Amino acid sequence: MLDFGFLCRFIIVILQYHFNSNINNTLTMGFSKKQLFNTSQNQVATITKVLGHPARIAIIQHISENKNCNCNALVESTGLSQPTISQHLGEIRKIGLLKQKVKGKNLFYSIDMDQLNECRRVVNDFFVKTQVNCNK
Repeated sequence: MLDFGFLCRFIIVILQYHFNSNINNTLTMGFSKKQLFNTSQNQVATITKVLGHPARIAIIQHISENKNCNCNALVESTGLSQPTISQHLGEIRKIGLLKQKVKGKNLFYSIDMDQLNECRRVVNDFFVKTQVNCNK
C-alpha cells in the first residue's frame, strides 16, 4: 500500500521541477531573442512597446499638458488605480521619457524633452528607412 504522505511529497517535487524548468526556459528565451536583432531594431521595439498601451499614451499626454503632476493627478485624470498608474509610470521610465522631482513625500513627473526627441528620431528613422526600402 502506498504511503499518502510520500505520494504528496513526490508530486510536489515533480511539480516544482516542471515549474522551475519552464521558468528557466522562459527567461533564457527572453534574453536570447534580443541578441538576434540589431540595436536599432531593439530600440524601436522597446519604444513602441511602451507606447503600445492606451493608458501609457494617456499618462504621457496628461504629463505633457500638466507639468510636474503627481500620481494622484494621474489617477484622477485617467480613472485608473494608483498601483496601476505606478506600474505604467515604471514602464514609461524604462525608455527615459520621464523626469522626476521630489517635493516632500511626493514624486512629480515631467517629460524629458531630450529623450522625447531621441525616441521620435529612432521611430521616425525606422519609418523613413522602411518607406525608402518600399520605394526601391
